Amino acid sequence: MNAPVTANRPPEEYSDTPYLLQVEEMSCQHCVQAVEKAALEVDGVSGARVDLEAGTVEVSGGRPHEVVQAISDAGYPARPLPKVPESCPLPETAPEPPPATAAGPATEHTYVIDVDDMTCSSCVATVEQAIRAVPGVTEAVVDLVEKQAHVSGGDPQAVIAAIVDQGYPARLRETPGGVHADADHYEIAIDDMTCSSCVAAVEKAIRAVPGVREASVNLVEKRAQVRGGDPQAVIAAVIDQGYPARLIESAAPGRFRLLFDAGLARPKNLEELLEAGAGPVALEVDWPRVEITTPEHPADLLLRLKAAGLPARVEETFVDPYAEQAENARKEIGRSWRRALVAGVVGVLLIGAEFSGILPDLKQPQTFLGLSGQGFWSLIALICLFTMGYSGRNYYVTAVKQARHLSANMDTLVALGTSAAWIASVILIVDPDFIPGGGRKLYLDAAVLILAFLQLGHALETRAKRTTSEAIGSLVQLAPKSAHVVREAGEVEIPVSLLRLGDRIRVRPGETVPIDGEVVEGQSSVDESMLTGEPLPVEKRPG
Repeated sequence: MNAPVTANRPPEEYSDTPYLLQVEEMSCQHCVQAVEKAALEVDGVSGARVDLEAGTVEVSGGRPHEVVQAISDAGYPARPLPKVPESCPLPETAPEPPPATAAGPATEHTYVIDVDDMTCSSCVATVEQAIRAVPGVTEAVVDLVEKQAHVSGGDPQAVIAAIVDQGYPARLRETPGGVHADADHYEIAIDDMTCSSCVAAVEKAIRAVPGVREASVNLVEKRAQVRGGDPQAVIAAVIDQGYPARLIESAAPGRFRLLFDAGLARPKNLEELLEAGAGPVALEVDWPRVEITTPEHPADLLLRLKAAGLPARVEETFVDPYAEQAENARKEIGRSWRRALVAGVVGVLLIGAEFSGILPDLKQPQTFLGLSGQGFWSLIALICLFTMGYSGRNYYVTAVKQARHLSANMDTLVALGTSAAWIASVILIVDPDFIPGGGRKLYLDAAVLILAFLQLGHALETRAKRTTSEAIGSLVQLAPKSAHVVREAGEVEIPVSLLRLGDRIRVRPGETVPIDGEVVEGQSSVDESMLTGEPLPVEKRPG
């Protein structure tokens, strides 16, 4: 008995909803047409739309694995992307929530949420709408590339639940706090970088650390900006390349220092007053200074303390990086000058004595010091070796570490050149007849003088970089250090470093605008010459 034969293309096997495929190696419209043609030739495919810029193709119908195979056979490697949620079509327009104001509730804060499985702009719109619908949320910005949502206000767990409900896995990245806090982004100070080859070696080492998504090394500032990865693993990788490195500690989110009037006695209910705000509080009291960690806005805390009859101000704890760089540059210049001086003195004395003819021949049986010619030059070789170790240690250490990684840079060339000169001289000292006619042709003076010139050049280069850094720092110093923040309970002055996204600040006539932002009220002429070079003030109005 013959069983009924089903059709080769059962409708139930075809995808009823559009799906996305990632396609690689597309570079032009010809590639787009080839991919589109390959997809449409698959049985059951009713439509295919290729996005060259995003490197994707949206397919309707057909079997995904057959479409992937067809596109790959056409010469373009393809793979399926996570299924686009049903909510992916553009959501219906909803009324925008009221704009954020600085006079909002004291519990308003900013935090970052990682959102997975977003594949297109409609996903972004869906996530943003879901976040804005959560009570208390005043602002939401979703980044498709970074797959992050920056949210102001609202309950983070409620926001996460709203995003997950739309079909996108989400998790809180950081504890609510200041906008400057980002546990995934950190800076590393790196020493002994001298050229672009050093920068390339450091960047390569950092990017090789698991989890690192982005790394940018600045030669002038001698810093690396890193996103992702374990900071200690990154530091170890940089040190392994021969460059001393250390993590630049940043202020913890919501941590600042209060300074009370020294004439006031410490209130008995101080801890109770400080802990009466929003969220948990960590205190370190050293009256009249108090270190506090809290999600409460510093301005709200100051206004609350003032209302309780305990006025205080926030003490600036921000450390100017340019001042630190200038101090480090000054120390580095001093080290280079000392190394250059030692190598220069030894080299000049040696070459001067050689030209004067007072140095003995290698084969001379006895010199004025009671040593043979070989013994005398062996002593000179040891002096030069110690000089090279002092003046060129950083070059040799880095060269050895580069060699371990089968790599080379400028330090490798310096180490090879000076070592070759010293070793060749030692060979001649041990066996003066090793090279016929080379009895007095030693190169010990060249080995140390090379290091003297290099250290001198490094000192001059560092001095020029310090001048540039100081000029930039002088411009930064022109910016105001504090701002007048407007809150529901009044207006208070806090350091600019503690401002948060969404704060409303008041700029009075004659004052300098402390931070970038949007004008929401009032109008005035602003001098933007420091930014744009425009000599005339520019009129600013709301918006």
